[in-house]
Amino acid sequence: MRISIFRKMPQSGCPINRRNRTGIAPGRYRLGDKCRSFNDSRGFSAGRLLFTVWKQKTNNSLSGRPNDAILLCCGATAAPPLETEPPRTDRAGLEFPRYFSRAGSDPFDEIEWESRSAVIGNERGEVVFEQRDAEVPAFWSQQAANIVVSKYFRGVLGTSGRERSVKQLIGRVVDTITRWAGDQRYFAAEADLRAFSDDLKHLLVYQKAAFNSPVWFNCGF
Repeated sequence: MRISIFRKMPQSGCPINRRNRTGIAPGRYRLGDKCRSFNDSRGFSAGRLLFTVWKQKTNNSLSGRPNDAILLCCGATAAPPLETEPPRTDRAGLEFPRYFSRAGSDPFDEIEWESRSAVIGNERGEVVFEQRDAEVPAFWSQQAANIVVSKYFRGVLGTSGRERSVKQLIGRVVDTITRWAGDQRYFAAEADLRAFSDDLKHLLVYQKAAFNSPVWFNCGF
């Protein structure tokens, strides 16, 4: 029986938000199964709501097709917390063969770098941003340099703490993600972790892939 829609709790008469906002995982359940929500989205109680699965024919208001399952609250709102599964220690980890990078070669050392001025003006010809001597890959367009230097370099402009190189920008993001992966033993071996780190650096510096802005804004701080 697949849980696909929620109507109301007859014990209290309070409606339950549809689209699974009770926090109960959609899936297959048998009649009489007990399941607890992860939160109390409607503010019924600080405890976890306890539900029982019942069978009842309903119509899906979106598709018009009949549904075979509905969740009804059996009235308990102070169910004991569910036991969490202890973290696995026998995980083998992910093997990551190199694809873009070469072992022992830093992707930053494979390209030519140059210093540029990132200057942005408004429609009246006034300079609204300026940072000189910013180090960027030589093959990057000036527009790319202006956007990255003005938007993603961290630190107060004009101070020694301000980033001045794309190496610093990409380096802090890649190094942070690599450290997280190492701490969590995500990869099978150190060589796999290094391959992942180098390939990610290659993808970013060659603009073959890019993170959304919040990553550049926050990762590494």
